[in-house]
Amino acid sequence: MSLCENLIPRIPLVKPETVVADSQFQRNYITRIVHQIYEGAEKNPEPERIKMGCRWICKRFLRAGMILVLSRSKAFTRDLYYCYEEFAKFYPEQDAAMWQALEYAINPTGNVEEFLPLVKELGDFLAQEADAVFGVPQNS
Repeated sequence: MSLCENLIPRIPLVKPETVVADSQFQRNYITRIVHQIYEGAEKNPEPERIKMGCRWICKRFLRAGMILVLSRSKAFTRDLYYCYEEFAKFYPEQDAAMWQALEYAINPTGNVEEFLPLVKELGDFLAQEADAVFGVPQNS
C-alpha cells in the first residue's frame, strides 16, 4: 500500500441513518435521559430547568423520527415541523404522540409529570422501531 493509494473501494458502504440510529435510539440512552430529567426535577424543581429538559428531549425525538424515515422519504430536514410531517406519513398511528412532542418542543411544560409519559412511550416506540428498521441491537 502506497501513501497515495485510493482506499475508498475498500471501505464498506454505510447508511448514515444507521450510524445515527445507533446512538439516538438506544434504550439505555432513553432510560438514562428520563432518569436525569426526574433526578434534575427532584434536585432543582425550577420550572425553567424542567422546560429545558422537556424541549431538548422532544426536539431529539422529532429529529430521531426523521432519521427513522430518512431512506423511505428520500428527504432530510432539521426543521421540527417537517420532521413531524415526514415521520407521520410513515407512522400515522404515532401521529398524535409526535405532534405532542412537537408542541412540547415549541412550548415546553415545566411539569415533569405531564411530559414524561410521552417521553417513555415515544422513546420506547422509537427504540423498538429502530431495532426493526436498522437492526440496531438494543441494550435493554
